[in-house]
Amino acid sequence: MAQQTYAALSVTDNIASFIVLKNEDAKIEALFMDEFYKDELDGSNLWFLKFFINRSDSIPGKPKNISISLDRKILFIHTFPVDTGLTKEKENEHMNWELSQHIPSYHAKEYLSDTHILKVAPDKQKKELLSVTIKRSYVYDINDKITTKNFNLDYIDATHFASGDLLFYNHPEVKTQDVLLVALNNTYIEYSRYSSGKLTDYQCRSNSEIEEIIQFIKYNFTKEKAERIFIYGSKATTDTLVKLRTDISPHFTILNPFMRINVNNVKNFNRFTTNLQNFIPTVGIALRNI
Repeated sequence: MAQQTYAALSVTDNIASFIVLKNEDAKIEALFMDEFYKDELDGSNLWFLKFFINRSDSIPGKPKNISISLDRKILFIHTFPVDTGLTKEKENEHMNWELSQHIPSYHAKEYLSDTHILKVAPDKQKKELLSVTIKRSYVYDINDKITTKNFNLDYIDATHFASGDLLFYNHPEVKTQDVLLVALNNTYIEYSRYSSGKLTDYQCRSNSEIEEIIQFIKYNFTKEKAERIFIYGSKATTDTLVKLRTDISPHFTILNPFMRINVNNVKNFNRFTTNLQNFIPTVGIALRNI
């Protein structure tokens, strides 16, 4: 099998994390990783691309493609019910109406939305949709910056869903299980449920106090039993893990971005050992190509 390299970048709060992965003979190896923080005086919406633009000519492995995962604060993620009998055209009209209720001065032509069916209730003739929406011009601006450095832009997605890619790569056995994936960030919680590898629920809460986190996870864990619960993010610490295992279930696991990835050739890896959680969506979105 020919050697392939993939670059990826993710944005969480004011931190941008970058990685290059090599895939050779079905073995994944990290070649390079770095991160940088947003300058408080930098008002650019594309601040996170500056590192990549400045270093693109000297990136190890010479990747030609890059994928990007973005914080939910940059995107608009929304779930809503629709009638199952609607045509695709009518369903899009309903989605645009929904988005117009939440996004000021919304015009459908100015936005790109990716939709996903979470679950269907045939008896009620309803289905729950998830939409991930981004300003069209924002994607074009990112693509323009990338292509000026002779790179191709592959995927753009939300950090939480990119982290789902890492979950299934690290733990392929959960593709036949009911599992929860929970992001414990500084100011919010993101939650998703997967059933046999399919995303069936998504929620977000603006809170990060440990007791409220426990109550939120406990409610969703007991509402529909899950076999395993995976956590990640800045607040996914060992202390938090112990408390969650004690108060809810012993079946909690902290995601490890490099569980199945060789990092021996990353010269500065030790620099990141205290904040490896920042690289979970970065590795996840890179793995989408592999």
